[in-house]
Amino acid sequence: MEEGYSPVRKWEDLDNDILVKILQSFDLFELSAGLAHVCNMWRLARCDQLPWKKLDLSVLQSNFIRISRKPYVYVDSPSQEKMT
Repeated sequence: MEEGYSPVRKWEDLDNDILVKILQSFDLFELSAGLAHVCNMWRLARCDQLPWKKLDLSVLQSNFIRISRKPYVYVDSPSQEKMT
């Protein structure tokens, strides 16, 4: 190997699991904005479900109207249980 030679690596060569781990450190805006435009590999990794499993939605502006009544609870399956 020549002295001072360093091989150039491409983003496409990075293991997908490592790339997904890196993408987990990005916030919602970074994930949904321009990451898909970096390269095809980043676009595919961004489509992985793992970075989307836990999103910090606190960075989004809330447009809820504050009312004095308790809010309803959303459930995604039928339930016979009562709220306490």
